[in-house]
Amino acid sequence: MASYSIKQYVVTIPDHRAEDATRTLLNAALADLTALRASFLLLTAKLDLDAGVTDVNYAATTNPAALTLVA
Repeated sequence: MASYSIKQYVVTIPDHRAEDATRTLLNAALADLTALRASFLLLTAKLDLDAGVTDVNYAATTNPAALTLVA
């Protein structure tokens, strides 16, 4: 799958008010997605370190791939 950059997409939008709003929304969506992914990675790391959870390697089995949408 190809990598798509929101920044590359947004830069091609002409500078008008509607497009500025779209740019803001896309940047906010990317920031939210990045934060959610980081939280999920932290959660799986904590589960792996928990002595009471010994069955599964959560990071290896459930961590998402690297983001294909990059700023």
